[in-house]
Amino acid sequence: MLFSEKPKTRLEDFFDRRDELKQFSSLVERSPVVVKGIRRIGKSSLIKVGLGLLEQPYIYLDLRGVAINKKISIRTIFELLSASETSSKSSRFVQTVKDAVREMSIASVFTIRLAQERTRNLLLELFRKLDKAAKAHAQSWLSCSMRHKCSDLPRWI
Repeated sequence: MLFSEKPKTRLEDFFDRRDELKQFSSLVERSPVVVKGIRRIGKSSLIKVGLGLLEQPYIYLDLRGVAINKKISIRTIFELLSASETSSKSSRFVQTVKDAVREMSIASVFTIRLAQERTRNLLLELFRKLDKAAKAHAQSWLSCSMRHKCSDLPRWI
C-alpha cells in the first residue's frame, strides 16, 4: 500500500524524516523528550520508529483521549500500561512497572488532578519506582511524551 493513515513502525516506511529521527534518537538517550506539533504530521510515527531503532526496552503509552486537565486515577494509568506497546525486550521490565503501579494503587486509593502538589509527589514516586525497576533490570528508562500544543503541557514537564 502506498499510503496508510496509521502511524509507521518500520524505518522502511518512514520517508524524508531522517534528520528528525537522528535528533530524536540522540535526545531520547539523554533526557525525557516532548514531541509536539499540529495534528497528522507524523509525531506518533517518529516516536514509534525511533523507539524501535533503540536497543533498549520501552513502553509506549497512547494518551489520546486522556485529558490532561481531568482527573486521572491509578486505574487509568494501569489500564494504559496494560494496553501499552512494548519492545520484545521489555516484558520483565513492564511487569515490574505494573507491579510498582499496583503497589501505588494499594497505597493511594484516590484519583489525582495533575495540577495539585499531591499529584507531583505521586508522579515523583512513580518515576522513582520506575528508576528503581530499571536499575534492578540493569536498564535505563526514558520518558517520551507527545502533545499537540505546548500550552497543554503540565507545569512540571
